[in-house]
Amino acid sequence: MFTTFTPSLGEGRTAAGLPACRTELSLACTPGSVGRARHHAAHMLRAWHAHDDTVDAACLIVSELTTNVLCHADGRRDRLGSGGSFTLGLEIMGDLVEISVWDPNPIPPVLAAPEAGQTHGRGLVIVAMTSTRWGHRPAARGPGKVVWARLPLVRGDVPASALRDPDPQAVGD
Repeated sequence: MFTTFTPSLGEGRTAAGLPACRTELSLACTPGSVGRARHHAAHMLRAWHAHDDTVDAACLIVSELTTNVLCHADGRRDRLGSGGSFTLGLEIMGDLVEISVWDPNPIPPVLAAPEAGQTHGRGLVIVAMTSTRWGHRPAARGPGKVVWARLPLVRGDVPASALRDPDPQAVGD
């Protein structure tokens, strides 16, 4: 369920002449939360004037990262439908959008190549292919981890593919 919605302006950073922006949304570990997280991301990115390509890529990444939380939640409090929660963050960082998902499970995500016919295990492959960089880090406060992915913040009619990050994937950054 929708527990917080806190849009706020950051200080000192600009993107295309606009102030940096950050938003966080805490959600319960329930199946409907994936759609709510995706809707929130699309709404905020459109409010920040992101190009449709950026919005679409971000929504795909949000879907994969939030689904991973529900599939891999660890411990009784975090199991699907048992009262656990996770937090989706979106932040404009210069000409990038960072998507982050905090959950209380400290076990880092594993990028694996799923076998043909396997019905699960492609989420991080999709994140890696869709983002310019992705990784994970321990949570700054309290237990758990943050899994993040970055995309170019494209405004106007410029296709997102025109602003790919030349750096290789940065798992564990």
